[in-house]
Amino acid sequence: MAGITYLANILIWHHEVELINNNLALDAVCAVLTYTQDPMELLKRKKIYRDHLFKYLASESVVVSPNADKHELMQAVLRHWGLVCIAQMVLSITKL
Repeated sequence: MAGITYLANILIWHHEVELINNNLALDAVCAVLTYTQDPMELLKRKKIYRDHLFKYLASESVVVSPNADKHELMQAVLRHWGLVCIAQMVLSITKL
């Protein structure tokens, strides 16, 4: 979820929306996420540039080729999110 929120924030910042306080920022992120059908739809948006995906993956310590195109980076993001979800499920099961 944090990754999707990160990319939704990029969409909002790209539109240079002046957000007065955190509640407006949260509302804007929620609006983007509400009208996004699935993660791939969010990643395919024209406002999500290759550089955004590359920087996000780097911030998550995911190693990708510097020459990777947007589609390859989108696949890496989806794989990363899948691994994060699996790790969270394993942690929740081991806590039982």
